[in-house]
Amino acid sequence: MVDAQTVGVLVTAASVTVAAVYYILTLRVQQRNMSTTLDTREAQLFMTVYNHYVTREFLDAYYTVLNWKWTDYEDLIQKYGPTNPHSWVSLGLVVNYFEGVGILVKRGLLDISLVEDFTSGPLRSFWEDNEAWIREFRVKQNWPHFCEWVEYLYDEVEPIVESQHPEIVGKRTLGIGHVSEPQ
Repeated sequence: MVDAQTVGVLVTAASVTVAAVYYILTLRVQQRNMSTTLDTREAQLFMTVYNHYVTREFLDAYYTVLNWKWTDYEDLIQKYGPTNPHSWVSLGLVVNYFEGVGILVKRGLLDISLVEDFTSGPLRSFWEDNEAWIREFRVKQNWPHFCEWVEYLYDEVEPIVESQHPEIVGKRTLGIGHVSEPQ
């Protein structure tokens, strides 16, 4: 026969077991919710970055800089430097955009594969077209960190481009689906 003390121990053990199972299930649900929340926040951040990327203002600035024609550093500064406010502001908009994206990637807030998917063409075109004068600007203006996050972003994107799109390696991409031979 089962006495009252044994029944009490069994009830207590069953209660502890049920509580432990409930706690484990609750933790799993919370982990799933946290993961979903983080995915949602990353998607929201991505959309904020993307929505800026597709504004008329950014696209105008990007294509303004993309169409610069210059022979050397002095020629670029004379044609498009601070004395040409439209071009200089356009450069600022493009640089600041890519710098911001680079910082978000560096901090782990934005997945580099998303960045590669939506902006590798324009990023590559901008950096490859402007790297020479940017490096000279860093030295001449004693501004060693100018465009550092653009360069970082380019360095992070380029291996992905090389592995996923070997057909465009060494070719200039305009960021609009067009690829041309190197000049």
